[in-house]
Amino acid sequence: MNQRTNSRKILRKATAAILAVLAFFCLFQVPAQAEDAQFEAYLTSQGFPESYKTELRKLHLMYPNWVFQAQITNIDWNTALAAESKLGISLVWPTYPTSWKSHEEGAYNWATGEYTVFDTGGWVAASKEIVAYYLDPRNYMDENSIFAFLDQSYDASTQNLAGVKSICKNTFLAGSFEEGGQTYSYPSVILSAGKQMGISPYWLAASMRLELGVNGSGSVSGTFPGYEGYYNYYNIGAYATDGMTAVERGLWYAKGGSDGSTTYYRPWNTRVKAIKGGAQFLANSYIKMGQNTLYLKKFNVMGSSLFTHQFMTNIEGAYSEANILASAFDDSMRAKTLVFKIPVYKNMPASHVIKPTKDGSPNNRLKSLSVSGYTLSPSFNMDTLSYHLTVPGNVNSITVNAVRVDSKAKLTGTGKITLNTAMTTINVKVTAENGSVRTYTIYVEKDGKIATLGNVVFGSNYNLTMNSTAAGTLTGFKTGLTAKTLLDTVTVKNGSFTAYSHAGVPLASSAVLGTGDVIYVYKKDGTIAGRFTIVLYGDVDGDGRINAKDLLKLSKYLKRQCGLAKANLRASDVNRDGIVSTADLAYLQKSLLGLAEIRQ
Repeated sequence: MNQRTNSRKILRKATAAILAVLAFFCLFQVPAQAEDAQFEAYLTSQGFPESYKTELRKLHLMYPNWVFQAQITNIDWNTALAAESKLGISLVWPTYPTSWKSHEEGAYNWATGEYTVFDTGGWVAASKEIVAYYLDPRNYMDENSIFAFLDQSYDASTQNLAGVKSICKNTFLAGSFEEGGQTYSYPSVILSAGKQMGISPYWLAASMRLELGVNGSGSVSGTFPGYEGYYNYYNIGAYATDGMTAVERGLWYAKGGSDGSTTYYRPWNTRVKAIKGGAQFLANSYIKMGQNTLYLKKFNVMGSSLFTHQFMTNIEGAYSEANILASAFDDSMRAKTLVFKIPVYKNMPASHVIKPTKDGSPNNRLKSLSVSGYTLSPSFNMDTLSYHLTVPGNVNSITVNAVRVDSKAKLTGTGKITLNTAMTTINVKVTAENGSVRTYTIYVEKDGKIATLGNVVFGSNYNLTMNSTAAGTLTGFKTGLTAKTLLDTVTVKNGSFTAYSHAGVPLASSAVLGTGDVIYVYKKDGTIAGRFTIVLYGDVDGDGRINAKDLLKLSKYLKRQCGLAKANLRASDVNRDGIVSTADLAYLQKSLLGLAEIRQ
């Protein structure tokens, strides 16, 4: 009986324990679900895209008191990317992967393989791909990089001396200095400057650490030649210009610039004045101007002067400072309410931009390209990809020669080339060290002769003019004519024909024909019997259409700002008086307004 009673007691206790556990989970699970729903609704109300939410949910689970505010920029993503990718706006260190470096005109010399240096130390222009990576706010959404979006105003509840010391640790800023018979610690001066100027002392410390390095740069040594006793702790105004290095110009600013200015406690001839004066500059120029996060300090997409007034050129600047700044926040500080202001652009990519990693020389240019015993047309230029060459009909091979700009690039398509047909296409490929390929093409034409072209019949709507060398022009068609439509009207007995663009590239049947395109007629043995260059009056630029671009092209020609090939020059004679003049420009303009008709 006692055993049974004990068993029942044990069972009741176990049941009670299980119910208590269930009650515990129920007690906390329901509110958690409600909280999650509330957080989801908040993210949506803020205007965060779905691609932002996954990482924000993870951060919310770790730090439920953190507040994420969407900064709706109303700027198209591609507009922002193009502006931030302009030459000199964003720079990278020269030892970084080549995919991080710009190869646009002015940033890289393809003829020498050298990058243009934009700032002291070898800084070069950043590529559009790496700019896109660091411009994308979604690439900052981990527990440390997110501090790029933390409001950088002064906040006594979350900013203290211990946090400043944490950032300064293991750097020259962890020490002290003597000035005016008094000893100062860097962290104390930085904290005081932040409090006085209304700016986060953590931001100040992180900025100094990134700008000056762990040992301090020449701008704070006080011994720079010509600027002894002057200091610039934030590298304000420090960029290479007018023959001055970045350090020299920063100290020139610290001294008062060209007019001996005394704003921001200048001249910065004491360390305390330099730290506090620089803090005031940053507070007035950035915090109070709406650029109150590290991200906006690098990418000004919210202020009044969009894409300008940006403190950093280093593309990694905001990201690096954010991770330094994050080190000041221990677990107890991270448990507090911290506000992060995160920009959102219009028409962003569906997912976050991936960081480029490809390395190796990108140079896939040729230094020279030639054919032994012959002259290419046009003359070689490393940026010109298509060339033409006419050889006698009895020539069965040629030798192609090429020299790479970069010895590390691979070259194919050179040497002895057999000519088996009337038109031979030779592709000379240059593969750069990083794998990018550039193809130079030579179109080799065998020169055949024929006494008569009576075996070629064009449709009655087309006009054909010939000379004794079986070469001529073809006119009489309207805009929009495709290669197939024209060639369907051609009859060739004992031969064949094809169409090439004015650049020498075989045309697809759907391609629209324009001035300068060529119709080749071949004899049965494969030699060329005739070559007919198309002329479409009014199509000055050769794109097969008559529009404002042709008006601009003709205007430039008449002003001697550009030249015109023979076919394009003939197409410019829109009034058909045999002379290309301003009268043709006026006639073309009238035709575009519907006041005149161009006869074909």
